[in-house]
Amino acid sequence: MREEIADSVALWILLPSLLFSFLVVGAHLWGVPRSIRNRRRKRQLLQLEKAQVEDRYRWGDFHIDWVHYRELSKSEIIDVLGKLGWAFRGEDLQDRGWFLCFVRSPAEAPGQVREASSGQRLTDELKTAEPDVRGQYRLDTSQYGDLSRADIRAAAEAVGWAITGTDPASAGNMLLLSRPGDVVLDNDDGSFVQGATPTELRQDPVVAARAEEIKRDNGTDPLSPTQLNWARERHKYWAKRFNRQVALAFFYGIFGTIILFGTLGSFEPGDGSRFYVMLAIAVVMLSLLGVAMFRAVLVRRKRRAEIGDFLDAYGELNTLAENDERHSRHQ
Repeated sequence: MREEIADSVALWILLPSLLFSFLVVGAHLWGVPRSIRNRRRKRQLLQLEKAQVEDRYRWGDFHIDWVHYRELSKSEIIDVLGKLGWAFRGEDLQDRGWFLCFVRSPAEAPGQVREASSGQRLTDELKTAEPDVRGQYRLDTSQYGDLSRADIRAAAEAVGWAITGTDPASAGNMLLLSRPGDVVLDNDDGSFVQGATPTELRQDPVVAARAEEIKRDNGTDPLSPTQLNWARERHKYWAKRFNRQVALAFFYGIFGTIILFGTLGSFEPGDGSRFYVMLAIAVVMLSLLGVAMFRAVLVRRKRRAEIGDFLDAYGELNTLAENDERHSRHQ
């Protein structure tokens, strides 16, 4: 009798457990039934509208945790809130959630002017943008999160910019732009002048006055964007030749050293021609190393002779601007 009771209890425990396991596995494999997902979606839409109503008169940031709206896609959330007057500003991934950030459009407030769309703000930024000293402009796309990459590319090309790549350290959010015809320096081109752009430097009266003095003395305007682009072009020209000589020097040095020590460790003068042939090859390789190093130094000197004066003048103006700004802050 006890065994029958135990079997019945075990059966009543086992069957619901198997049924529950089947439902869990089935939901995982085939997904939640559509009717349930639709109910969740409607409930989350109502929750979203209720949350934005609570912030209607704040006119500030509105952050929602995307985890609480799993049945709604990002584009759908942006579209729904956009119709309710919220502008998407980007994402904020934190330990406590994945937040979508919105800003209330002030158009509904009395006496307020409606905020420009993301496309208009992007166009306005690119119209006034200026390349840095290396010929690039870094565009932070996180503030235009509701625009696709195709939209950004079209807006950039419409005002004369071309997308040349992305900043590897920005997780794809920072685009690198350049003007057609401008020379762009990359990491392989080595160091170049650093600091503010010619337009920014010219806004400082002290720097502008010093630039005029240099122009009168040398006949070249150190704050001319055309001259700066020419300096980048020549720098890139000489950098390419310098890098080639460095690569050759590395090749000759590595293999020449390996052959030399291999010869001295494996052969002796008594081995005859094999020893002297290998030793001669090592000497030739190390001689070519010296030639490559000499040519690399020669390339550097030629680069210095051609654009050194311009780079010195630009560096001087940058230093002058930094000192002037530091002096102004301390006053």
